[in-house]
Amino acid sequence: MEAAVEYTFSEDVPAPPLSTVPGDAQACLECTVSMDSVRATKLLCDAGMKPAVLNFAHGYNCGGGFEHASGSQEEDIFRKTSVFLSLWPHRREDDGPGVLKRGTWIGDFDDALPRQKAFYPHAPCGGVFSPNVRFVSRIGEPPARNKEDTRPIELSASSFGVITVAAQDCGREPPFRPSLLRQKIRTVLYIAARNSCDSVVFGLFGCGYFRNPPAEVATAFKELLQGEFAGIFRAALCAVPFGGREFEAHFPPVTPEKVAKLLGVRESL
Repeated sequence: MEAAVEYTFSEDVPAPPLSTVPGDAQACLECTVSMDSVRATKLLCDAGMKPAVLNFAHGYNCGGGFEHASGSQEEDIFRKTSVFLSLWPHRREDDGPGVLKRGTWIGDFDDALPRQKAFYPHAPCGGVFSPNVRFVSRIGEPPARNKEDTRPIELSASSFGVITVAAQDCGREPPFRPSLLRQKIRTVLYIAARNSCDSVVFGLFGCGYFRNPPAEVATAFKELLQGEFAGIFRAALCAVPFGGREFEAHFPPVTPEKVAKLLGVRESL
């Protein structure tokens, strides 16, 4: 579970074109589903697929503020999966005691999980692939409207990939650049394809704190999935717990129950 592979793409040297496209490619199920990213990934695992989920990363601080917060999509993934074991040893070199410290700090336990080569801050169009991530248990009540889904996630032997890529921070580094977004999404899909993942989970990539325009992000995903990466994946789920109208215009909304049925999954939800 500690495996991690760094990709150091840039706009000048982006992810290369795929060398081969599978000759027996199946039609891809592309839809928006009202689930968080982890639950959507679990659904694909239950269908016997080999999914990769996009982690909307903070490209400077590994995990954002996962050790004291759970508001972002990245922090949610860190709390519900084992991806911490893969990424935390590769945090930036100066991320040490006193940096964003809240009481007892996870960095105080380096003896248990020693540092390795720093992958942070990320390259401009780079990312990290964690190939052997597993689910962890989460206990809570069914969510109210617009609240985090904290119902238990059944533990399983399934592993999946996590692709950690940071969107452009348009608040700190304006203006929004469509060409940069496109190369970042190409990185995501290239990493998934290069590592033989047959399905992907994505969503409102950079559309919150980083202020990327949702309509532009949705369009870029759609164009790449139906263009350069057509025929590569069996399923591409846009996981949006609530909201996401701009994505629904390109990826039709389908209920989790219907997605499970289409994938041949029983008693997953």
